[in-house]
Amino acid sequence: MQPDRLFIAIDLSPEVIKRLSNIVQWFQRQKINGIRWVRIEQIHLTLRFLGDTHLDQTQRLRDLLSSTCRRVNEFDLDVEGCGCFPNNKTPRVLWVGVKAPNELYNLQKEIEADVRHIGFSPEKRPFSPHLTLGRLSQYASKDDLAQITRAIQTCNINHLGVSRVNHVTLYRSTLKQNGPIYDSLGIYPFVDDDQ
Repeated sequence: MQPDRLFIAIDLSPEVIKRLSNIVQWFQRQKINGIRWVRIEQIHLTLRFLGDTHLDQTQRLRDLLSSTCRRVNEFDLDVEGCGCFPNNKTPRVLWVGVKAPNELYNLQKEIEADVRHIGFSPEKRPFSPHLTLGRLSQYASKDDLAQITRAIQTCNINHLGVSRVNHVTLYRSTLKQNGPIYDSLGIYPFVDDDQ
């Protein structure tokens, strides 16, 4: 049986998604070539990309996520600012920033420990919370790169809103010709603060 391509993520509030949609539309009006835009309904905050995951690992992962998330209190994410990875001179990924509380970093560390426990290699890059809006093609011209840099410098993304986080989602990513399709394999709720 083929392994599934999985990742663990935080979903955003409808209000924040609507504002992100407005930002993407603004960038699209700049007529920048060479960007593959993320579908608005698929924008999320990735906690851990897992890649190919076998069925036995998936079941163990579900159990660990359920246990870990039951120990986490709800928290808020502030969404603000924008930039590029690796930097504005050689942009490859266009993102909107997340002002992350300690609870987010603690959750990500616990999830990292969980996935290592079931056999995944440690993540090589440090956790950098962000929301990917688009990816620049490797064939983008120097003019395209300069244009995206100018657009980032002129766009004024202040505070886009707050997203209340009360669960994480395990997603399967299926690669298609028109971009990946994400399917939720499970939602893992946090502790309810009202209980």
